[in-house]
Amino acid sequence: MPAIVVNIDPPKIQVEPGAKATATITVRNRSEEVAHYLLQVEGLTPDWAEIVPNQVSAFPLQETRAQLTIHPPNGTRGATYHMTVRAISQGDSGGEGRGLIDVDVPAPAAPPIPVASEERTERPEPPPIAARPLSAAQIEIKAEPLKETKLPPPAAQWKLSLRNASTVLDTFSFNISGVRPNWVNIDPAALTLKPGEEGHALLTVRPGPETPGGGYPFKLRSFSHLNLNQRTELALQIQVTQSTAFELHLSPREAEAQGLREFKVSLSSSPATNTDLWLNLVASDQDNACDYTFEPSEVYLPAKQNVTSTLRVAPHAVLGPNERKTYTFRVTATPRDLLAPPQSDEARLTQIGATPVSLGLRPQIQSSEMSADYTVMVINPSTVQTMLFLSGEDPADSCDYIFQPSKIMLPPRGQVQVMLRVRPRVGLQGETSQQIPFTISATRTGELMPAARAEGKLMQQPLRPIGLAIIPPQQSRPGRARYFVKIKNPHAAPVHIWLDAKDEQDAVAFAFRPTEIHLSTGAEGTATLMATPRDKLPVGEPRRVHKFTVTCNVDGAKTTVTTNGTLAQTRGTDYPRFVTLGFKWGGWALKWLVAFVVVLFLTTFLLAGLDRVAERSPELGRLVYSIVSPNLLRGVLGLSPFTGAAQRIVFLVEGIMNMLGARR
Repeated sequence: MPAIVVNIDPPKIQVEPGAKATATITVRNRSEEVAHYLLQVEGLTPDWAEIVPNQVSAFPLQETRAQLTIHPPNGTRGATYHMTVRAISQGDSGGEGRGLIDVDVPAPAAPPIPVASEERTERPEPPPIAARPLSAAQIEIKAEPLKETKLPPPAAQWKLSLRNASTVLDTFSFNISGVRPNWVNIDPAALTLKPGEEGHALLTVRPGPETPGGGYPFKLRSFSHLNLNQRTELALQIQVTQSTAFELHLSPREAEAQGLREFKVSLSSSPATNTDLWLNLVASDQDNACDYTFEPSEVYLPAKQNVTSTLRVAPHAVLGPNERKTYTFRVTATPRDLLAPPQSDEARLTQIGATPVSLGLRPQIQSSEMSADYTVMVINPSTVQTMLFLSGEDPADSCDYIFQPSKIMLPPRGQVQVMLRVRPRVGLQGETSQQIPFTISATRTGELMPAARAEGKLMQQPLRPIGLAIIPPQQSRPGRARYFVKIKNPHAAPVHIWLDAKDEQDAVAFAFRPTEIHLSTGAEGTATLMATPRDKLPVGEPRRVHKFTVTCNVDGAKTTVTTNGTLAQTRGTDYPRFVTLGFKWGGWALKWLVAFVVVLFLTTFLLAGLDRVAERSPELGRLVYSIVSPNLLRGVLGLSPFTGAAQRIVFLVEGIMNMLGARR
C-alpha cells in the first residue's frame, strides 16, 4: 500500500499558448506520522508550471492541497504534453508519490500563404481560382462509429469520410486533441483527393488498461495542406466503462482471547479494475456482544492495488475461569458511491475465561480515634482490560469508606494502587477501644457480584477529652472578677464548643465572651469569663467564698468536660473597677478635647484668612463683612489662642502665591 497518494483534478487540461490554466493537487498521507512533502514537476519545461505552495504538510491519514498553474509561452507547438507531479517525503523514511496530468495545447493558426503579384499598369485582374482562399465549407467530414469491431473494450473505432468540396486537388491530414496521442491511430494519416472526391480513413482510439472509467471527449481536426487556415473540427467522445470489482478477506479466520483481539482486514482491487474506491467498513455479530473498532474505518482503495485495515474486537462480558464463548461476526465493506456491490467476510472469536482480579489491603489493621488510612492494591493477572468500582462495608454500618479514586480502569496484566480512608461516624466515648471489622469489594461494570474482596480491621480508640483550664483558678475581689478559660482540641477533627458556668448557691452571675468557640484539629482557644456576685456582704460577714464549675459542651459528644474555680468575695471598695471606669471616661473626654482643639484651630485659620482678604481687597472686604460682622471676626481672633499661628500660616500661603504669580 503506497504511503503517499497524489491526485490531480482535473486529470486533463487544455490551455492556449500564452494563456493560463489551473488544477488542484491533492496529496494524501497514508502513514501514521505527520509528513512533509516537496512538490516538483517533471515532463515539462520548468517555466511552464508553478506549484503554490511547493512544500506542504499533512497529518496521519489526512490530505492536503496545492494549486498547479500551467502557462505555456507563445509559440508553443500544438500537441498533448504528459506531465508528472512528484510529492517527495522530507522525513527519514523517504518515499514519494506521483500524479499524472495531460496538457493539451492546440496548434496555433498558420498565417495565410502569401501570393506573389505582378505590377501592372492596367487594371488588376482577379487571382486564379487555385490561389483563392478556401472556405470551411470546402472540407466535409463525417465520423461513423463502428459497432462491430474486433478490438476488446474500451477501444472504439470510427469510419471517417472526408470530401474535397473545393475545385483543386488537395491533400488533407488529421489531428487529435483531448486524449493521449498513444491512444489514437488514423489509417491512413492523410488523404489526397480530387475536387468533389470523397476518401475514407479508420480512426481507432484505444485507452490504456489503467484508464479510469468515464467519458473522454476529444476533437478530430482535418486541415488542408494548401491552406493551413482551412480546417474542420469534429467533436467526438469515447466512453470507458468503469470496472470496480474488489475482494475482502479477514485473517485470522478463527482466534482465541480473554478479551481484546485484533484481526487484519485485507482489501484487494481486481486486476481488471480501472476505478479507485472509497470503502466504509462496519462489523457486527448476531447478539451485539462485542465492540468493533476499525483503524481506519474509511479506506481508500486505488485501482489494481491492495490495502489493509486493523479491526479490534472487544467482548462486552468478562468470563470467569473455565468458561468459553464463541462470537461469529461479519465485516462488510461498502463503496461510498455504490459503484460496486458490497463485499463481506466472516470470522470467529472464542473468548476464554479470565484469571480473577486480586485485591489486597495494607496494612490490614489500623488504630485511630477518628480515621485511618489504608492502601488498596488491585492486580489484574489476565489479558483483559476491566473497569472496577470499589466499595466498603462493616456489619454495624458505623464507618464511611472514602476511596481515591473509587472507579479505576485496570489495564491487562497491570496493577493499580488506591488510597482508602476509613472514618467512624461517631467518636468512641469512655476508656476502652473497640474493634471494627470491614470488607472492601471490587465490582466490574454491569455486574452485581464482586469480582474480589479483602478484609481489614480498625481499632477505634476512645476520644481524648477536650483540654479545659481556668486561669487563675481562684481570686479574691470585693466585686466582679475576670478569669480566662483556655480550651484545647486534641481530636483529629474540628470541634464546636459551648461554654457555661454555675455556682452552688446561684449567688454569682457569669458572662462568657465568646460563648461559642470553633477549634480546628490541634488548635487552642481562649474565652473571657466575668464573675459578678449578685449581693453585697451583710454587716458582720467579712468574707464569702463562691465555688463554681465551668462546663464545656462539645458538639456531637455525649459527655461534657468541666473544671472548677473559686471567687472569694471580700468587703471593701472595688478599686480596680473604679480605675477601669476612670480610664474609660478619661479616654472619652480626651477624644472630645482633641476634636474641639482641631475645630477651633481650623475656625481660627479660616477667619484669619478672611480678615487678610478683606484687608488686601476693599471689594472682597465688603463682601466678607456683609457675611460676617467685622467686630465678631476680630473678637473671635482676639479670644482664640491660635490667632498668631493662624496668621503666620496665612502670610506664608500669601507669599507662596505671590511668588508663583511673579514667575508666570
